[in-house]
Amino acid sequence: EHRNHLGISIIGDDCWRKLWYSFRWIKLIQFDPRMRRLFNRGHREEPQLKSFLNWCGFYHRAINPLTNDYYLASTINGHYGGTPDDVWVYQSEDNRILAEYKTHNNKQFEKLKAEKVKVAQPKHYAQMCGYGEDFQIKHALYFAVNKDNDEWYFEWINIDWNYGKELNKKAETIIYAKHPPNRISEQPSYWKCKFCDFNGICHSQEPVEKNCRSCVHSTPTDKATWTCDKFGVIPKDFVAIGCKEHQSITGN
Repeated sequence: EHRNHLGISIIGDDCWRKLWYSFRWIKLIQFDPRMRRLFNRGHREEPQLKSFLNWCGFYHRAINPLTNDYYLASTINGHYGGTPDDVWVYQSEDNRILAEYKTHNNKQFEKLKAEKVKVAQPKHYAQMCGYGEDFQIKHALYFAVNKDNDEWYFEWINIDWNYGKELNKKAETIIYAKHPPNRISEQPSYWKCKFCDFNGICHSQEPVEKNCRSCVHSTPTDKATWTCDKFGVIPKDFVAIGCKEHQSITGN
């Protein structure tokens, strides 16, 4: 299913239009079973990584002391946020550490070791800065696994709260944009466009999915709700359906 909010986990993508397409439910992206199993590989690794951190003296914390609730980021009227992999403490309850667990093939893993997270995996770095700024956590541990040979890689990250604030502004601009942001390239053969799931809509006028969020009449409003300029507040169970007045926000 579509994600209801714009995720902190993807906000580091450098194509603003791609993020806007995703938030506006322009097209539901589906993956074949092999890709689904590949994505789940990371989840299967997590228990082992958590056990190792616990053995090292880290203690897991599910509750945010600033809110007395689970670590869930939700800002911009509920339209932007997400959930981090984990938060731990080390030596002191004041020393909170954000943890992100990632798996990589050998090529990506070697690039990560050579260039470090900020350069090799800028979306993952942005993700940590986004969560860190929201939860007021200063440090993160990036824990990577090489899927080809089970090698591990650790990197301590000093979280940039200012960058996190910039990402919030980026998300807000995308969320309230009434028109598609600029393309990352005007050439559909550009490599980032070529492998993008939205290429046909962006460059070839492929029809968009019919629902309220992909309609020119809808606007994101308070408490993660949507409002139609013809019919008012849209019931949550109707957003994915749309109506006969649907008019594509992309013009496709």
